[in-house]
Amino acid sequence: MKSVLAYRCLLGTHSLVTTRLPLADGRTINIRKPSQPDDEQKRVYQMLGIDWKSALPTRKNEIPA
Repeated sequence: MKSVLAYRCLLGTHSLVTTRLPLADGRTINIRKPSQPDDEQKRVYQMLGIDWKSALPTRKNEIPA
């Protein structure tokens, strides 16, 4: 069994990607989406009872001009 620190390090490498879309009117749309976890990360999320898709949803926000 791995240590808590090892699991934290493993899950700390699960990436979130942010895409910024500048619009012609000066606004910016930000979309933040998690990457697909690898098999070991999925196993840890499952062991912890975490549905990573629900815990890390895609988020969109708009920044006014």
